[in-house]
Amino acid sequence: AGLPLDAHTAFMKAQACLRDHPFFAELRPIREIVEHNSSVVAASTPMDPMPFSPDTSLYQTVFEEVKRTIGGVECVYPRMFPLRPDSNPVFVKKFRVLSGFCESHHLSISGDEDLEKARKKDFMAQIDFTLLGFSAYHSESPIPVLFNLLLWWFDDKYIDTLSAQTEIHETETKQLDTILQLKNDMKAVFDLQETQKIFETDADIIKIAKQVHQMLIGFCKSQRVDDNTYNAFVRATFETFDSQIQQAERKVKESVHEKILSPEKYETERLKFSGVRPSLMLGFLLDGGAVDNIRDDDYINELWGLVNWLVSIDNCGDSSEKEINIEKDPENHVFILYKAILDKKGIFYDTIDAYFDNIQKHPEEIKSAFKKNQEKINQTLLKIRELLSCKPSGKSDDFEKAVKAAVCWVNALPWSKKTMRYYFNPLSQQHERQLIG
Repeated sequence: AGLPLDAHTAFMKAQACLRDHPFFAELRPIREIVEHNSSVVAASTPMDPMPFSPDTSLYQTVFEEVKRTIGGVECVYPRMFPLRPDSNPVFVKKFRVLSGFCESHHLSISGDEDLEKARKKDFMAQIDFTLLGFSAYHSESPIPVLFNLLLWWFDDKYIDTLSAQTEIHETETKQLDTILQLKNDMKAVFDLQETQKIFETDADIIKIAKQVHQMLIGFCKSQRVDDNTYNAFVRATFETFDSQIQQAERKVKESVHEKILSPEKYETERLKFSGVRPSLMLGFLLDGGAVDNIRDDDYINELWGLVNWLVSIDNCGDSSEKEINIEKDPENHVFILYKAILDKKGIFYDTIDAYFDNIQKHPEEIKSAFKKNQEKINQTLLKIRELLSCKPSGKSDDFEKAVKAAVCWVNALPWSKKTMRYYFNPLSQQHERQLIG
């Protein structure tokens, strides 16, 4: 009764509810913002800002605990999430395209040599990839599913296979040469105006690149996407690949302490190799946006930068078990923060492995690092909400499309918490399995 509320009344009611939430006392950044804004709002004149369209609104936020076991130490922290969008027939359509492509070209995402195990693992992985391509994009096009598979394939099957050795080995040098050649081969594909046939002898990643290119060229021609927008997307994609190659070179060529970046340096580098910016550009392109109308927009650049950082460090939390426990990847944000905490306490090791192998000796430090990572995610989400609270006047439709691309990625934040890839929870795919039939 009494709805809709104006912004002033809604804030006061939301504040009262939030204070009663069991996580409120633990979430210091939220508590500080609420307590500061309580006095401001109470003294202000009720006023609603100019809103964005419904498509550019963040979903209702929920609180959930995120748990990871890192180096044998259980780390837990409460997080804010938008509600995950429910899968629907569009999800099924996108899934069919991905599964059909993988079957036609004999691609195994899992790479398991046991064919029966590979079939089961690939099915679950295809659901995971489709969920991202469904949740993070407004468009019904299946292109995002294949594109995000391409980004993952390059990073997981090439970049992540390079170990952070103390000294360079011939094997790593050959791997770097292979990675560089594959990147150049993919660039040659995307530079063409005409599509290329996929051959059985193509490397798997080239098959995926050709498929993405085919679908994208067809879309751009049918929707009359301008060349500058397509080229901006391709440029963002290969800037990501180049940054990932630089990341791989740091793993195998730098000294121990040069391999482990400072938190400040890491933030700069993470935004380059995350893959989020080309994904935002793809969402914008598929919605009919023209890049020339947003290229120099400070608001969009800030929003996309915040979303990039949000998704990136959220992924670091999700991946912390795999990247720290198994891969010993020094470019995970949780590990970066852990190393910085040890530095402040005067604790140093001579090898990369020693920093990973001795985590159990420093349980409070790894817990603190995990907590800081999760706090930064909450803080960044709040900054994005604040930025989206008012719409700047005099902006074009393309501005709104760029905002929509960003909001889709924020609303997709919880998708990974329900996946096999990160949390090994097959029950979370029950709804999607029923839709697929």
